[in-house]
Amino acid sequence: MTGRDSPVVDSVSAAVYKVPTDQPEADGTLAWSSTTLVIASVSGGGRTGLGYTYGSAACKPVIEGELASAVAGLDVFDTGAALEAMVRAVRNAGRPGLVSYAISAVETALWDLNGTLLGVPVVSLLGAVCDTVPVYGSGGFTTYDEPAARTQLERWTGDLAIPRVKIKIGESWGAEEGRDLARIVYARKVIGPETALDLVLPAIDSRGNAAAASPRLAGNKLRVAEIWITLAASPAADRIASLARATADGHPVVGTCEIVVEPQGGAGRRTYVVGGCFAKSVDVADNARRVTLGYSTIRIL
Repeated sequence: MTGRDSPVVDSVSAAVYKVPTDQPEADGTLAWSSTTLVIASVSGGGRTGLGYTYGSAACKPVIEGELASAVAGLDVFDTGAALEAMVRAVRNAGRPGLVSYAISAVETALWDLNGTLLGVPVVSLLGAVCDTVPVYGSGGFTTYDEPAARTQLERWTGDLAIPRVKIKIGESWGAEEGRDLARIVYARKVIGPETALDLVLPAIDSRGNAAAASPRLAGNKLRVAEIWITLAASPAADRIASLARATADGHPVVGTCEIVVEPQGGAGRRTYVVGGCFAKSVDVADNARRVTLGYSTIRIL
C-alpha cells in the first residue's frame, strides 16, 4: 500500500499525564510517588495512532519539535524511514535517555496508525510467533509492608487467578539483604507453592555484591526475571555475563532475562537480553524495551 497514493503524516502531538501512586513505591535504586506517562499522537489519512512512554514531561517538546518536523509529510507506512529521520534529527540533542523515550513514543504511534488504517492489530503487522502471552503480576515494591504486599499478591493470585508474580529486591542498593530475604519468604507463603515467583534483582556492583547473589535465596522456588548491575565503567560482555550467571546461579532464568547494566551516574545504560546465555545487546534508557526502543529497533536486533 506504500507509494504515491499512501497517506502521509499530517501532524504529531504529545500529552503528559502525572499519575500518583496509591502509596510510596521503590525498587533497589529509586523511590517515587507518581508515574509520568507521555502520550504521542500521530495523524494521517484521517486517522490517529497512539504511542506512549514512561519518562519526563520534557519528552513533550522533543516530540512536538524535532521529531514532529522529522516525520512530517512522510508516508505513514514507511516506519523505518521515519525512525531513521528521527534519529538523524536528534543528533545534537543526544540519542540516549530522554530522547530515546520520545522517539519510541512517536514510532509506536506510527505502528498503531498503520494498524488502524489497515484495520488489523499491530501484532499482525509485526508477525506473531504465538497465540497467547503469559501474564504476571508486577509490583512487589520494596516500600510495601506485609499487609500491603499481601493485598497485592492475593489480588493477583486470587481475584485475577494469575499464576506468576514478580517482586523487587535489592533494597537500598543491596544493603538490606535481611529484609529482602524476609520479603521473599513472605511472598512465597502468601502465594503458595505452585505460583511462580519472579525477582527483579537490582544493585549488583562490580564485585557481585547484592542480596540477589546470596545462596540463602535457594529453596524458595525463584525465577530470575531481571538483573540490574552497576559498574564504574563500561565492562566487557564476558565480565557482565560472569556476574549475571553468578547472581542467577541456582535459580532458573525466565525465558528471556533482561540484564541491565547501569554505569555509575546513570548515563548510558545497556541492556543484555539473555536466555541462559547472552544473545543481544542494545543501548537503552530503561529495561522496558518497547517503551524505550519502539518496535522497529527491536525488529532489527
